[in-house]
Amino acid sequence: MFLANHAAVGALLAAQTTNPFSAFILGYVSHYIIDMIPHGDEKVGTWIKKKNPTSRAAGILLIDLGVMALFFSTLSFRVDFPHPYTIALGAFGAMLPDFLSGFYEYLRKFLNPNKKEHYKENGGWIIQTAKRLLWDNFFLERHFLIHRKIHFALGYYISFVKGMILQAATLGFLYWSALKFFGT
Repeated sequence: MFLANHAAVGALLAAQTTNPFSAFILGYVSHYIIDMIPHGDEKVGTWIKKKNPTSRAAGILLIDLGVMALFFSTLSFRVDFPHPYTIALGAFGAMLPDFLSGFYEYLRKFLNPNKKEHYKENGGWIIQTAKRLLWDNFFLERHFLIHRKIHFALGYYISFVKGMILQAATLGFLYWSALKFFGT
């Protein structure tokens, strides 16, 4: 699912609470739930990796963030968000898993296969643990694997065209839902 859809769901869920931490958690969890829905963008990742992956990934990210900005800016003209920072945290929480996966995809090409040599540096146990976690990308790698497993949990795929239609329709429905929820 593209970031615009995740952010819209996270924002709508965040509107249900005034607690910023709860909004972030609701958004974060919502990401995994809606990623289980087949949404047809699996081939985008394959397309990105074929040629100039950094440029292609940046282009897709800019388009996605542009759609999201358009969504929220047009919505903000018609809606007075009751707790804008809480809603922003819900949207950010909903997008964070994709940012983490993208960050891991980018970082893993720079990892040294001889990682153990880097653990011999001086430092207390806290420094050593931090170095090991950061160098191994333990959390990022685990997150990436879990995210992919959830993404393909149903084992059902749809075509790119059907996926884009589904995602556009979903974003339209979320826009309409936000208008109805916030009372305009």
